[in-house]
Amino acid sequence: MIWQKGMDNWAAIADVAEYAGLIVKPVLPPPPQQQFFLVLQGQQQGPFDPQQIKAMADAGQVAPNTLVWTEGMSDWQPLQSQPVLANLIPANRTPPRLPDQTTTPGLATPGVTSPGLTTPGQATPGQTTPGLTTPGLTTTPGLATPGLNTPVTPGANAGQQFRVRSYCSATGKEGFGTGSTQQAAAQAAIQECVKNGGLPNCCPNSVTLVQ
Repeated sequence: MIWQKGMDNWAAIADVAEYAGLIVKPVLPPPPQQQFFLVLQGQQQGPFDPQQIKAMADAGQVAPNTLVWTEGMSDWQPLQSQPVLANLIPANRTPPRLPDQTTTPGLATPGVTSPGLTTPGQATPGQTTPGLTTPGLTTTPGLATPGLNTPVTPGANAGQQFRVRSYCSATGKEGFGTGSTQQAAAQAAIQECVKNGGLPNCCPNSVTLVQ
């Protein structure tokens, strides 16, 4: 309080204009932040203030279901149940679903072999493809089988059986075949060679007539 000549009564210093600017108002410290304890990796840790918990959330160390406790709570509760903490967790920490992967008909996925399909130049051991002839082999009557020098005449040597050997130099595998014509015997020999582990583009290169 202050009184000076000319004043009727005592007055507060702040109410006197010439003295009001001399008063230094105290700077009050900010109110303390609410402190929380957390259960991390099965152990109680803390206390932490909301800003510290936000930093931990940004680093992926806490989740909405992380248990928390603060003064006034009767038991541990999920972090997301506390209004002051719930909005500190990013809304979506789960990556989006990958787009569906479709396969274009007629195209194979790299590195994946479909059952029943063989890579060109490679044969499946013990399997032959129905209706397909071995590359490099023709069955036209009157034409010679590659590797056989004796031309075949349709109808000649009726009842005769030919025996042919097919050999793959790349794998060392061979096959034998018999037939009423050299082409049929060669076809059987090449298929047997491939079945035994020879390469389809290798077995037809060495086809010989066995006497």
